[in-house]
Amino acid sequence: MIIQMLIMILFLVFLSLFIFKKDLLSPSFLLCFPFFLATLCCCYNNAIWEFRDYKLLYVVFGGLLSFMLGCGIISLLNLKNNNNVNDVPKKKIVKIKVSSMKLLTYLLFELILFFLEINYIKNALNYSGSLLKMIGIFYEMNKIQTIAFKGIINVLNIFNFSGIYIIIYIIANNIVAKEKNNYLLYIVLFIGCFISLLTGSRTTIFMYILSFVICFFGLKNISNGWKDNLNIKILVKLSCSFIALIYLFYFFAEITGRSVDDMTFIYNVSTYLGAPLKNLELFLIENKINSPIFGSATFFYTYMWFADKALLSLPILNLNLFKYRWINNHGLGNVYTLFMPLFNDFGFFGVFVIMFMLGMFFQKIYYNLKYKGKYKNINYKLIIYSYFSFALIFSFFSNKIFECIFSISLVYFLIGLYLFDIYFFKLQKDKYGNIVLKLKRSEDNHETSEYNCSYL
Repeated sequence: MIIQMLIMILFLVFLSLFIFKKDLLSPSFLLCFPFFLATLCCCYNNAIWEFRDYKLLYVVFGGLLSFMLGCGIISLLNLKNNNNVNDVPKKKIVKIKVSSMKLLTYLLFELILFFLEINYIKNALNYSGSLLKMIGIFYEMNKIQTIAFKGIINVLNIFNFSGIYIIIYIIANNIVAKEKNNYLLYIVLFIGCFISLLTGSRTTIFMYILSFVICFFGLKNISNGWKDNLNIKILVKLSCSFIALIYLFYFFAEITGRSVDDMTFIYNVSTYLGAPLKNLELFLIENKINSPIFGSATFFYTYMWFADKALLSLPILNLNLFKYRWINNHGLGNVYTLFMPLFNDFGFFGVFVIMFMLGMFFQKIYYNLKYKGKYKNINYKLIIYSYFSFALIFSFFSNKIFECIFSISLVYFLIGLYLFDIYFFKLQKDKYGNIVLKLKRSEDNHETSEYNCSYL
């Protein structure tokens, strides 16, 4: 069964490349290709995991196909409404400059955040041993009880997350423009990545890595008019990037205090990629639906946030829905792909309908980036799409779309982008030494108007 599923998903990957003109950044490809890799890992472990339930094939293939149909409908409508939709002019990528003083101030902000987090972890654990061991203990303790960052530390983390996205974009932009980056940009990025590892989770750093990849290739496409999306050079770069990600996965497991000594490297990676699909199959076999309120599993984090802020007690979800699973004495983890919450809340038909609607949504976002995006000092549509792309790519792993996009997380992210846009690009000194707020920027990075404001 799993071999059939692999062939059918591979067909969707090639169909996506054909329909969307070899566009590797299209939502359909970003969703389908990771599921192909995950299914490939399932084939590798099939002797241990023993796939046998065809409901898994129906849910996954049907969901991916529905998503692609949604993307295709929007693409056809855009083509019908705009006959010149494929004629995208080339745009020159120019260097983005950020003053060293602003970067040094940002670096100071990161160092303060770093020491605040270290101090919080030490106090929460009452532990004063090695940093790596402390990170591992903190991560494991959060599985048992909530001791995650709170208050001002949590707020600063949210803002720092958005700031690093802008730093990543600036680095990618200047590389595409073949301009030298200020070395402080790399230091700020490195510290930001290290801070993201203090919780023991690797999710945030993978978001940063994928953001760079999407921004880099997106800017390359902008510079060449979205032509030559697929060639040998790009495939080689993507293959090297994927291999690097695999080694980074293993490396970050060691850094964050997780032991992988009892697993082979290949099995560890293949389990990370393929186990969510096996967990989904086990869930489908049990067929235990648990949805006390509308979309309780799909919108779990949104409900939890709302309940916490409103001090309400909601019959949201039996947490055993996300229980840690085993198969033949091998651990599978507690993640179930995007499809488990959808199936739990809405059934087979609901999965297909929602995936179709998601396909339309993401394709419309991508269309606006590709054909209506205005490249100025910084392309925020591309930054936001890089954030969305992580949710698409990691849908093979868990419910990232409804955790990162259709949740309060997106609101926080956008607020952070807005504040750092003001800090990096709109707060300037005039010739008299006064701090001014630049309201507009022209495409050649020169301000067209300014507004004097108090800055204390």
